[in-house]
Amino acid sequence: MPPAEKCENGKWKWGSTGECKYDTQQDAINDNATYRDMTNVNQAGYDNAVRLINNGDVDIDGEWSFDAEDGNKILGDDNWSEYGKWFLAFDNEKNEDTKSYYGYPFGKNGKVYRKGLTAIRQRAGQMGLDDVFEAAGRLVEMIDEDKKSINNIWEEKYNNSMEKRIFNIETKSEESESGQKVIVGHASMYGARSENLGGFYEYIEEGAFTRELIAKSDVRALINHDQNLILARTTSGTLRLDADATGLQYEFDVPETSYGKDLVISMDRGDITQSSFAFTVKEDDWSTDEDGNNIRTIKKIDRLYDVSPVTYPAYPETNDLVVAQRGLAKYKEKQEKITQELDQIEADLSETCERDLVKRSLAKLKIELIKRK
Repeated sequence: MPPAEKCENGKWKWGSTGECKYDTQQDAINDNATYRDMTNVNQAGYDNAVRLINNGDVDIDGEWSFDAEDGNKILGDDNWSEYGKWFLAFDNEKNEDTKSYYGYPFGKNGKVYRKGLTAIRQRAGQMGLDDVFEAAGRLVEMIDEDKKSINNIWEEKYNNSMEKRIFNIETKSEESESGQKVIVGHASMYGARSENLGGFYEYIEEGAFTRELIAKSDVRALINHDQNLILARTTSGTLRLDADATGLQYEFDVPETSYGKDLVISMDRGDITQSSFAFTVKEDDWSTDEDGNNIRTIKKIDRLYDVSPVTYPAYPETNDLVVAQRGLAKYKEKQEKITQELDQIEADLSETCERDLVKRSLAKLKIELIKRK
């Protein structure tokens, strides 16, 4: 019998630790239909969750729910293979091509929900489903490890691949029709030449930002990249990003916090005008311009971490340039080899020309001697 229990206030709850919120026992059963007595871990679902977590496709703090509409959206035109990838358990006594075969959903809209996994842990624990309980626990641990690295992206040990750039681009505050204060700006612009970044200049190629990139990135809006001063977030809908013709545009609703209000005042006064963003690169290219400057062109961004209005447009710190400097070193080494090879070819040609000149001079001398005989 399902673990629906009646509470002292006359309501019903699901399991001994559930919330007393259901009017009837059947309501409790219906709302928890996907959390049944299933002892089998769905390997396809588990593998999909691992893949999504490794790709960063995780909703860490968002509220969790999963209803029939969510299930139908995944199922589409009876795509049971895809449907099954979003559940952590199955009932082998049911037909595989039915919803009753699958249980314990953990995600939707292309993301794993941490609160979905903790819900699985709670329900599986109530049901005594040890394998499902432990599988959900391992996935939560993976998310928490990834979250730990994201929370510390500005520490040196996490800067081996992440970069940060600051752009002197207009950022301004506006007011929506509803009276909501909104910050609008560009975190980056295509084709804008950077300052000298320590032996090279940098451009971001048009198309480096894509809507697919934005969709897979859990991006925060911060003040001066300070994780304690969060302004908005894409997964909550308060931060909106767009890859437009100019570059990476952002817009966010200003929170009702003291630092949020202070930011608006500073921007309206013109004290804060610059933007910055943190990212990792998927593809870049190195070249030398006609003035002999080393040029790095970022062709594709791999992941976005945050966008930030910044107070001081300081020269990027060493840690922010680790990847670029590494690429510059490889480019210089390659150019040096090419230069050495060209020098060798030139020397060989010069030697050959000298020999030909000597031969021609000797032949000419020989002809002169013959004429004199």
